[in-house]
Amino acid sequence: EASKGPYGEMERSLVDAVVPHLGIALVLAQSLDTGAMLRRDAVTGLFNRRTFLSEANKKLSAAARAGRGLTLFVFDCDHLEEVSQLPGSATGEEFLAEVGRSLARARREGELAGRLDEESFAVLTDALPDPMLRAAGLCADLIGVARSLGVHNEVGISAGCAIGEPEDGETLEDI
Repeated sequence: EASKGPYGEMERSLVDAVVPHLGIALVLAQSLDTGAMLRRDAVTGLFNRRTFLSEANKKLSAAARAGRGLTLFVFDCDHLEEVSQLPGSATGEEFLAEVGRSLARARREGELAGRLDEESFAVLTDALPDPMLRAAGLCADLIGVARSLGVHNEVGISAGCAIGEPEDGETLEDI
């Protein structure tokens, strides 16, 4: 009835019972989202250094228990400060964001990818029969990113590759 207002006593009781739970749910959702954000690099969207190293050590331990080797690739983007100084080209941050997206797209099932520091990235994967072929492909992808942004000779991509064998008892730092 219009004289009782838009809500009756039953509706008010329901709202009073639900509202505190909604508040808790919102706070929990925000904290979970913040936790996910703390695990990712803000520019690239890849795992940040801390998360990458933590997840990589877990993967290394699991591989050692299973008797499998791993391959670690490290990429360094050289001369980014020169990119930002080029008229009409991408900034260093735009370039890094594209590098992150490229590595995320190229990442295969079970691989980890992360940003280690300002200009360095890493990919950890199961042992590969020809790791240099994979490294060359990833480097070509990263050079393609530079060219797509109008950066040609100003940026260099350096790559390193190391294979960790489980029987050696190597840590990630050893690799």
